Parts: sequence; C-alpha cells; structure tokens
Amino acid sequence: SREVCAKGGGVKGILLEMVVVLGALGLAQPTACEVVSDAATTAVIGSGFVRKSTPMKGEGGQGMGTVCSRRKGKQLVQVTLLPGATDKGMSLQDMLKEQTKEAAEDSDSSIKIIVLPQTGVGDEAFSATVEAAQIKFSNVAVHKGKTMLFVQVFGTANTLADALKLAKDGASGLP
Repeated sequence: SREVCAKGGGVKGILLEMVVVLGALGLAQPTACEVVSDAATTAVIGSGFVRKSTPMKGEGGQGMGTVCSRRKGKQLVQVTLLPGATDKGMSLQDMLKEQTKEAAEDSDSSIKIIVLPQTGVGDEAFSATVEAAQIKFSNVAVHKGKTMLFVQVFGTANTLADALKLAKDGASGLP
C-alpha cells in the first residue's frame, strides 16, 4: 500500500493504507501460523523445518482462513484455521470425515481409520488417525466459538499425542 501512495495513489492510497494498518492493530483474524506457533511445532518435530503459510479462498474468492505447513524431512505439521466457519454452516464431524475420506482415497485399500471424540480441547473436538502401509498421520479437529482449527501431524513417533498437544495449545489462544 505504501507503493500506491508513492506512485500517486492519493486519497485512495491513503485509505487503503489505513485499512492495512487497522488490520495490523488486531481487527484481523490470526493466521494458522500464529495460532500454532513455531515454538510449539519445534517441540514436536524439532528445529530446522520449512514453513509455508497459504490463505484459503472460498467460492467467490472471499478469504475463508489460512493453512500453515511446517515440514522437516518426512515430518509435517499442518494447521488449518477457519474463523467464522460455524456461521457458514460447517460441521466439525463432517469436515473431519471429508478430510479422512480424501486421505483414504490417496492411499491403498488396506487403510485403517480410527475416529474418536476428544475432551478438554475447545468446545468440541474429534481426532482421526489414519494408518496405511505407506502413511500414518493424525488429524485433530477443534471447534471453539465460531472458529474451526484442524491440526495434522505426519511422521512422528506418536502422531495423535503430538496433534492433540498442538491442537490444545492452538485452541487455548482462540477467542
């Protein structure tokens, strides 16, 4: 936005810059990388990971949330944050089932999926652990307030315990 003002954006450029500044002052929703921090991820997969943050767009191009991936070798922590998801009629169980179904389709036919309700994490939480010959990961889905948080952990010794730890940490910082 500073480039717009410098290139003669005038009043429109100044208004755009004000919107950006107001967003930075806390009116914007946190990102997935902010909710589950680098420090929390380091406790699970160690330091030296590569981090990537990606905005999610819904139908019509409006922002729906963010995805934060942190990868170190074959280990991966992926966090998806969907603010206001409950206002959009999304069901936590349905979203978890859909993610699990997609994972099963990407794997072989001998896949084992265990879905369990979880307590002590947000307002509502479920976990899904997926095991196949080539892959094992856990996904914890949390609903807190109007926000949904998904934490996936791949390639650690105990993917479910690690995903639950990160999901609890992330949910504790949600409004």
